[in-house]
Amino acid sequence: MPQSTFLAGGGEAGALIRSFDWHASPLGTPDGWPEALRTALTVCLNSAIPSAVYWGPEFHTLYNDAWAQREAGQHPWSMGRPARESRRDIWHTLGPQLRSVVETGRGLSTTDQKLEIRTPDGHRDSWWSYTVIPLFNAEGQVGGLLTQGFETTAQILARQMLDHQTARLRDMFRQAPGAVAILHGPDHVYEIANEAYFELVGQRRDIMGKPLAEALPEVVAQGFVDLLHTVYESGEPFVGKGVPISLTRGATGEAEMRMVDFIYQPIRDADGKVSDIFVEATDVTDRMLGDLALRESEERFRLVSDSAPVMLWMGDAQGKCLYLNRAQREFWGVAEEAVTGFNWNTTVHPDDMETLAALFIKGMAEQQGFGAEARYQRSDGVWRMLRTTARPRFGPEGEFLGMIGVNVDVTDMIEAEQALAESEARFRGITNSIEQMIWSTRPDGFHDYFNDRWYEYTGVPYGSTDGEAWNGMFHPDDQDRAWGVWRHSLDTGAPYHIEYRLRHRSGDYRWVLGRAHAVRDEAGRIIRWFGTCTDIQELVEARDVLARYREELEAAVEERTAKLLEAESRLRQSQKMEAIGQLTGGIAHDFNNMLAVIIGGLNLLQRRLARGDTNVSRYVEGALEGARRAASLTSRLLAFSRQQQLAPEQIDANRLVHGMTDLLARTLGEPVKVETVLSAGLWRTMADSNQLESAILNLAVNARDAMANDGKLTIETANAHIDDAYASEYAITPGQYVLIAVTDTGSGMTPEVMAKAFDPFFTTKEVGKGTGLGLSQVFGFIRQSGGHVKIYSEVDVGTTVKIYLPRSYGEGEPAEKRPALGDVSAGIGEVVLVVEDEE
Repeated sequence: MPQSTFLAGGGEAGALIRSFDWHASPLGTPDGWPEALRTALTVCLNSAIPSAVYWGPEFHTLYNDAWAQREAGQHPWSMGRPARESRRDIWHTLGPQLRSVVETGRGLSTTDQKLEIRTPDGHRDSWWSYTVIPLFNAEGQVGGLLTQGFETTAQILARQMLDHQTARLRDMFRQAPGAVAILHGPDHVYEIANEAYFELVGQRRDIMGKPLAEALPEVVAQGFVDLLHTVYESGEPFVGKGVPISLTRGATGEAEMRMVDFIYQPIRDADGKVSDIFVEATDVTDRMLGDLALRESEERFRLVSDSAPVMLWMGDAQGKCLYLNRAQREFWGVAEEAVTGFNWNTTVHPDDMETLAALFIKGMAEQQGFGAEARYQRSDGVWRMLRTTARPRFGPEGEFLGMIGVNVDVTDMIEAEQALAESEARFRGITNSIEQMIWSTRPDGFHDYFNDRWYEYTGVPYGSTDGEAWNGMFHPDDQDRAWGVWRHSLDTGAPYHIEYRLRHRSGDYRWVLGRAHAVRDEAGRIIRWFGTCTDIQELVEARDVLARYREELEAAVEERTAKLLEAESRLRQSQKMEAIGQLTGGIAHDFNNMLAVIIGGLNLLQRRLARGDTNVSRYVEGALEGARRAASLTSRLLAFSRQQQLAPEQIDANRLVHGMTDLLARTLGEPVKVETVLSAGLWRTMADSNQLESAILNLAVNARDAMANDGKLTIETANAHIDDAYASEYAITPGQYVLIAVTDTGSGMTPEVMAKAFDPFFTTKEVGKGTGLGLSQVFGFIRQSGGHVKIYSEVDVGTTVKIYLPRSYGEGEPAEKRPALGDVSAGIGEVVLVVEDEE
């Protein structure tokens, strides 16, 4: 049979695929397999990881050597077969997984999947971690799957064995005859303790999970915690024999002194560091006391007691001192040879003597133990508070031998407790002197304190709102919201701030402002929350009233604004009528002059023609001149309305201004000096040259009127750039412009006049002296040309009007210079007489 050219290597599985008779298989021969199948199979055969390819709707199985080793006797029978047959022992688990990947087109990954694998000897449980990757054919559909995985059975079985061994160890630990425990970490937290240990410590089962100093606080002053610190830090074990220890026993809370043999054995972790301490203890009290009573073995007792971190004493049946251990001798400054017969009464504070003596006498008489606290004078003269625990001693026949006791210096502890009590008293005094309701919680949010203001305000019994009960004080509609905000603060450490309704002692709900902040330790951990509640009912009511006032005020403002707008509209109409009156007067005056010229010329023409005189050309010309002036006025009106037809062309502004010099000189008269400042390299612009000339001439005439026919007129050109900010302010396009500035030395304009200068029909001239359309015409033409015009003026200094026209980027020379507006070609030596009836 032909050999596939793409199946290279692949070990035994690859050789099997190459030699397999694929003609009868639905997959066909390898040379016809899809590219996706070929690529995946190449990866599969050359992988060291157990890998298989499932192809086609029946998931025909192809796999590598690593997979064949896991086939549990099915290889080579499994090669090329549908997965339902080759994997029938696990198909109930594998089948749904493969179909899910085909249906969704998304890969699958599973960890520690339990599979019951068939073996020649039957079935066995195994665990696998594997992935299933979809393989897409040329049509973009899932044509097959690539799976790779590892068997994790050994790890799972090892873990189960470890759990089993751990459980067995705990059972053995719990059933051990001696008292044993394991203390974890530098704080010596109880992790394991057996029944014998609970019996030793008085059945205090709540010690689990707590540090030793918190679980058995009475042993702190006895030095056992310090001893544990030494073992933990040094890594050296400690063995104690017959060490006395005072423990609180049972529900009565009475202290009882016991003698114990114990071992502190450090336990190291994988890095060799001490992580735990194994404690084994044996209560040897009865044995030791029996030995003492039977053999009067003072030496042994002395060795034991002198090693104890607490003060130990012993008295006979008459109360005389028989023995003091080293700690007690050093405290009182008593030499060992002077112990017998030592009068301890001389060391007791006079104020405590009566009470202590009564307890001692009663204990001796009743042959019962007792406990007491009293002040004793140390050898250096300092008074210290000692806590005494005493119990009776009995001989073999039950005879009373006296008392044995332990003295523990609790001065520092009492002072600390007093300081704490004083601090708490100050705290309560401060919180109860504040008008606000104050509360406090543990780091987990458990409410454990409310000041008196809270109970006075709510009227509930003391302690009734501790824990989560405080939320029930809120209005039902506010409870979920308040609880949600509080949970957010607990989760994030963010300050608590909310307004809610709180049930008052009157039974009414009043609005309250709740605030709280977290208190953190040096490491940043939250150690407590402190919060306040402030009654803001009056503020909320005032806020509601203010809101209503605001609504009423807004309505009144709207009403007043409507009236003002109406009045403004009437005023604007009045101003408009005044402006129309000025316009009417100006236009009527101008048209009257023009019609006078036309009518006068026609009358003279009629008379001359009646006499047969045909030399009437100058009268016709006069009438035409009047008509042209009327047309010019109409053009200005059209410019104002921006309805005039412009003929823009490329303009060299320097050439245009230079060409108007003679016209401006004749128009403005000799008293006005005309000066031009033309910029070199001036850009070109696109505009109607006739309208631009008219605008410049209009500005020049206005400047002449402002200078009272005597002054200096300057026309400048320059290249300019308008930035985005300026363009945005004046609603124009930013970019490059050609600037033409007309400056006079006239009377200038006030800010009020300058603000209205471009307004239609606005003029400072008398009625009949102008229409108020001059600057409006300039403004309309410039804006229609895509430009901008700006006025700068100062009273008694002068005015500058700047015209900005967009730069033209077109090629070619500018249009030829047209004759200036009103240009007259006068012959040499001729005189032109101008007659005008206006000033």
